[in-house]
Amino acid sequence: MSSHTIKEKLLNLFKNDKTKQIFSILDETLLSESGLYQEYINLRRRYNQLKDLSMSGTLDFSDYLQESNRLGQVLLQLINDLESGDLIELKKEVDPAIYNPILVVTDSIDAKNFLDKFFKETNFRQVEVIIDKDPIPSAQFDLMIFDNRSLRACPSLKALSEMDLESKIRIEHRINLMESYMKQKSGFLIHFGEYFFWINQNRERIHAANSQFSLFARTKEVIEFMKAYRV
Repeated sequence: MSSHTIKEKLLNLFKNDKTKQIFSILDETLLSESGLYQEYINLRRRYNQLKDLSMSGTLDFSDYLQESNRLGQVLLQLINDLESGDLIELKKEVDPAIYNPILVVTDSIDAKNFLDKFFKETNFRQVEVIIDKDPIPSAQFDLMIFDNRSLRACPSLKALSEMDLESKIRIEHRINLMESYMKQKSGFLIHFGEYFFWINQNRERIHAANSQFSLFARTKEVIEFMKAYRV
């Protein structure tokens, strides 16, 4: 891929908010002798620091957006400043993205926006995020993730019976919803939330995650497991 084509590709990726892919290409093509190299290294460091803060939950979302927009403008200017002498030809790209169809069911618009962003940034390309009031999609999915973070921890049926009425109704409704999905869909499930006794009754199909880190890990593990036995 020529320098001109690389620059066009970078601009197109920027237009489509594919920041991670932009950095991957620049890692491979930007010459260390380029006058833009040190600026790029500093920008990459700042970007990673911002993502670390965001993923660890230590940065307010509005502050994240403000700094992300600022770094985006710096990145766009760097792309526009690239000249043929700054780049080497790009070898055939290896697509790191994961395209297994995944359904995520959550319970609010804010949670939907968060999960859309999370999976987009972690290279999952075929993820559909819906609200629990939406109808069950007709398509089949390799994996279904239920965002149960808004539910109280529920270690046993006894604990459920002793909860206040509102909490009990919400948990029972979510159990009914997950069981409904399990009957209609053949994929694996991930419970994303606090300790939940119901998972222990369905261990062959359901796995658990209680943080962004473990959600990413469990999702990758299920996909890798499926690759191991599928033809």
